[in-house]
Amino acid sequence: MTTMPMESKQLLSLYDEAKEMLTEAAGYFGGPGSPAKLSLTYDNTLAYAEGSKCVTARLMEIMAWLFVQRAIIAGGMTTEESVEKVNRLAHVAGPSVNPSDDKFNLPVEFKSLDQRCCELFNRVQEIDHLINAPRTGVHH
Repeated sequence: MTTMPMESKQLLSLYDEAKEMLTEAAGYFGGPGSPAKLSLTYDNTLAYAEGSKCVTARLMEIMAWLFVQRAIIAGGMTTEESVEKVNRLAHVAGPSVNPSDDKFNLPVEFKSLDQRCCELFNRVQEIDHLINAPRTGVHH
């Protein structure tokens, strides 16, 4: 398998987007989105806790993956090292309930953050698959 590293411009753009979302999530969960500041029922609290755990886990996986890509570009890691399982984007299990379901009556800000985080994770996952896909018909 031959890997193709990301270009610096693409990486920086993705890194900026992920870092901005991580900062937004930390501000939200530590501020207005703190469970102590929300009036949640038992069921809503469970959906909120699972959803926030998934947002955090996805963002941490994205950032770790981006650091690996930066290391490749900077020459601190080879593309061969990057395909080792420990350096690949890990699967993050989704919540057992859908926090965006209207029956949980969770804040719009939370639903938006959860949705955008899922979309970013899916994009990074696609990029990870693309840059690590086996190359056929390429001879050097």
